[in-house]
Amino acid sequence: MKNEIKQPCIFFESLLEADKCNDLKKKFISNFEQEFGTMNIKSINEQTGVIEIWNSYTDEFTKEVIAEILVYDFETYFNSEIEENFQTAKSRIDELILEVILNDKSPERFIDHQIILLNNLLVKTDTFYLDRPILRKSIKGLIKHLRKKKSSTTIDISAPNLVEIDDFSSYSFNWDSANPEDTIPNLEKFYSLLTAYPALIECSKEEFINAFTKRKVTNGIKWLVKGDNKLISKSSLLYFVSRLTEEGVINEIPSSFNKTIEYIFRDSSGELLKNIKQTKSTSSQNPAQKDRIDSIIDSLFS
Repeated sequence: MKNEIKQPCIFFESLLEADKCNDLKKKFISNFEQEFGTMNIKSINEQTGVIEIWNSYTDEFTKEVIAEILVYDFETYFNSEIEENFQTAKSRIDELILEVILNDKSPERFIDHQIILLNNLLVKTDTFYLDRPILRKSIKGLIKHLRKKKSSTTIDISAPNLVEIDDFSSYSFNWDSANPEDTIPNLEKFYSLLTAYPALIECSKEEFINAFTKRKVTNGIKWLVKGDNKLISKSSLLYFVSRLTEEGVINEIPSSFNKTIEYIFRDSSGELLKNIKQTKSTSSQNPAQKDRIDSIIDSLFS
């Protein structure tokens, strides 16, 4: 784990040592065979990596046993692994840059080294994975992310959006301002909009700023939006975070998305939120207070 933190792109370095698709496909199939057993597997296409699994369940209302075939394929798995590790690499790059800055040093050498490494990997994508453009896209995305960091990073330790290492939390959001000096004023404006009657959130201004500047939070942010069932609307919360990500004001959340939401937000009673993963899969396209959320976020840019 320590080696992965110091080498944020180690997953891609390992993957691009050679064309490892066949080995990964065999491992993918083997894992299914071990998990489901050969009796539950209808078919395996070893060439394409498509697996069909027998599945049955009892209907809750009719009590009838329903049989179905579940299909899993290596291509979907591979693309998902690339996307997840792309987000993880970005997060680790940000943490390492912050660590360098907090030691009162310039991160330029680290950034340049990573860009050189990734440019070398970019060449290898054409050699080993020409038929998998998602890999090349991810490498180019990391290079773009590093160049953006290089152009915007400051080593001014007094800057308000930098944080002492003891107060740092990887689960808090990272507010992405073009000018770092605008971070706190923008967050104060955002806080005022969200707490204006009828409030969408409840917390202290300090706690709110901490939650959006990679700092530790203590009591969290109470999410007050309720759905038609009079319960806290987690669908609205997920929509709120999604809008912020789409607008680019917070960095994309990697594989720790569920932990991030559970770490920062609370229900109206201050209790920890649960079942975020299930909510993601059943979220409404028109959650409670959608128009108000849109209006507040849009006003950030006016």
